[in-house]
Amino acid sequence: MNGYQSSTNILITGTLILNGPVTFEPIIVKYKANASMQINNTLTLKNFGQFREAQFTAVDDNSVGHSCAGITNSGYTGVIASTGYANPAIYTAQSSLSLTNCRFSYAKLAVQCIPPLATSSTYNFSHSQLANCIIGIQLSMASGGCG
Repeated sequence: MNGYQSSTNILITGTLILNGPVTFEPIIVKYKANASMQINNTLTLKNFGQFREAQFTAVDDNSVGHSCAGITNSGYTGVIASTGYANPAIYTAQSSLSLTNCRFSYAKLAVQCIPPLATSSTYNFSHSQLANCIIGIQLSMASGGCG
């Protein structure tokens, strides 16, 4: 299990692939341009509530968490780029995902869900915000074919 405790700050500079069950307590995740997080199992949000949320934002966003200035390969410039950052901030191919008390800021794509073929899917997005994202939520169908 991947567990991230309350007030943890994470910097993602490439693709972070989480294959086991993931538990987030209130957390701040900062992304370099085109970085992403792929969740291949369950996601549990623990101890969340009003003013206790997960924030997914740009490496250059100094309004939350610790500054990434001086961190090697972070991509930090200190100026928010209009071209966006995370792409996507959260990606899943699971048949369910529930995001509550989350804030996504400055993403090229905040959340991308591609459910498995021939299964019913449930995606919940509640008490959350999309701020200054180019694309908020993208739901796609997995493609199948002959060949």
